[in-house]
Amino acid sequence: MIRFCALKNSGRFCGAGIAAVVLFFCSSVGVIGDNDLLGFSIEELMQIDVTLVSRKAESLQKAPAAVFVITNEDIHRSGVTSVPEALRLVPGVHVARIDANKWAISARGINGRFSRHMLVQIDGRTVYTPLFSGVLWEAQDVMLEDIDRIEVVRGPGGTMWGANAVNGVINIVTKSAKETQGSLLATSVGTEYRYGVAARHGAALGDNAWLRVYAKTDSYDSGRLAGGGNGHDDWTRTQAGFRMDWEPSGGDTLTLQGDYYEGDLGQVIYMPCFTLHGMMPLEEEPSMEGGNILLRWGHKFSEESTFSMQVYYDYIKRDEFAFGNKQDTFDVDIQHGFKLGELQEITWGGGYRVVSDDIRSSEAIVFVDPSQREEYASLFVQDEISVMDELLSVTVGTKVEHNRYTDIECQPNLRMTYSATERSAVWAAVSRAVRTPSRSERTMDMLQIFPENFLAPGSPFIVGRLDHSDSFDSESMIAYEVGYRANILPHVTVDLAAFVNDYDNLRSVEAAGLSPDGVLHATLGNEMKGISHGFEIAGRWQVLDWWRLAASWSYARLDIDLSDSSNDIFGEVCLERNLPENQVSLFSNMQLPGRIEFDGWFRYVDNIDGGLVPAYTTLDLRLGWKASENIELSLVGQGLLDRSIQEFAQSAIIMTELTEVERSVYAKITVRF
Repeated sequence: MIRFCALKNSGRFCGAGIAAVVLFFCSSVGVIGDNDLLGFSIEELMQIDVTLVSRKAESLQKAPAAVFVITNEDIHRSGVTSVPEALRLVPGVHVARIDANKWAISARGINGRFSRHMLVQIDGRTVYTPLFSGVLWEAQDVMLEDIDRIEVVRGPGGTMWGANAVNGVINIVTKSAKETQGSLLATSVGTEYRYGVAARHGAALGDNAWLRVYAKTDSYDSGRLAGGGNGHDDWTRTQAGFRMDWEPSGGDTLTLQGDYYEGDLGQVIYMPCFTLHGMMPLEEEPSMEGGNILLRWGHKFSEESTFSMQVYYDYIKRDEFAFGNKQDTFDVDIQHGFKLGELQEITWGGGYRVVSDDIRSSEAIVFVDPSQREEYASLFVQDEISVMDELLSVTVGTKVEHNRYTDIECQPNLRMTYSATERSAVWAAVSRAVRTPSRSERTMDMLQIFPENFLAPGSPFIVGRLDHSDSFDSESMIAYEVGYRANILPHVTVDLAAFVNDYDNLRSVEAAGLSPDGVLHATLGNEMKGISHGFEIAGRWQVLDWWRLAASWSYARLDIDLSDSSNDIFGEVCLERNLPENQVSLFSNMQLPGRIEFDGWFRYVDNIDGGLVPAYTTLDLRLGWKASENIELSLVGQGLLDRSIQEFAQSAIIMTELTEVERSVYAKITVRF
């Protein structure tokens, strides 16, 4: 039975739902709308080009994967202030805030601060760090007004994007400089989102070249502690950058872009303290900074043959008590696509990446090699074949990748799409994906306090040391997926996807025994395996010319087993418990008279951590007014149903103080000139 029964534990669900519906309908009396102000039409949304599935432009409706697109208008109307918040729109993606500046984001399970199975890109530049196998979301930002779309694939993307694209791939695509001419200034002020200022200017550099520059700064208040009071996790971030696009004659395109950021984060980190026989809280303000520059060249040989090359350099620096890190990444990627006869289209290419780092250790975290250089090389090929008068498309491909820890990894896939009509498509896929070991898993030793009563009944804790492992291997997964996507009515679309993920060699923490001084030593192993299964249902309905609804429901369940020889310390529950089985979203956009926008977003997220993190419901409302063609005012309320909400559980490895997401209100003014 669907677990909506959990909702009845909170009377807020029914009350908020009824109130929202009544408010929506009351607001609709006498409306004369303008559908153009709602962005793309329902039909146009299904035909948006996506590139994340097969590395070439194809319509969303025909894509053989569980892909979802967040448009710029979705971001605008939702009232979000960051990319992680926007990702809550995607069915099947679990987005949880750990504290005011840390996030846990993953698709279809195995979530955590270092979501090691999710690959993230910004304009094709990978921001997945090999240090901890994950994404530090507090270090990733773009100017929201400049985002063209966010493409999200739930499910493996290793054939196209390589190791670590296991549970999903996210690509944030910004607008070209040609599309952002003129000037823009946006300022916000509020309670939790204390203030934000973003400025952009775009100019033409002749007839076929364009430039934009931007700068932005944001400041967020601290979250609320579960027992009351504010946490020490307020933070401020500043970023600036540019983008230049050049379209010379001869079928060439050239993009040069770069960014620089810096920020200060508040946090309380718990460090092992043997003299106090437990974990000692340490209040600190880590600093971070980084920059990148990217050059992309595209050439069109003919209508049937294209080539692209991308080169980027990325620099990050982070300094906190537990460790300090400087990292330089150089990456080059080439791709060639061509048609082979009338029915085949080949896409092939390769990449080479060099990552160099310099790490400062501490008493709690020690890296065996303070400085290290890692090299990655890859080749991929994919063949798309059209058969049955182009009603059926079959795609087969693989990526072969080399890394220093596990040598060669192969990630093949087979995908099929059957389009019985122009308005519908059925797709299926079988894929293999891997998550290669991180730098920390192979070269880091860490002091830790392990779970109570392990190997010593009656003891409140065990002093431990997690030793690096030279034998820790890649985690792997074979995924089976099916889906259906269609315009079932002129103003209604539906997108269904179901999956079964078969995991093997998942990471475990294996006890190695007690030393004479009473310290429990442990090391990383690959003694877990598991199965996750579930589905996602999403749809959009143009109710009236001035009113649009978008709804989704996702269900996922993860079952983990240990091998008979395992002596795992944390147990399989650590992975299983951080996945909400049910997530529900209802997003409403209304265009009212007088150029007024009224938007509402209702969400339900199931409990996690065995119920220690309760299920919650939340409601965001946005009221916007376009005072003129160039001036827009908006008022946004977020998390209106509760004073505060806990969204995630404590990390089992690196512990920081959890804080709750508080109810917030902010006002924004945007001026274009």
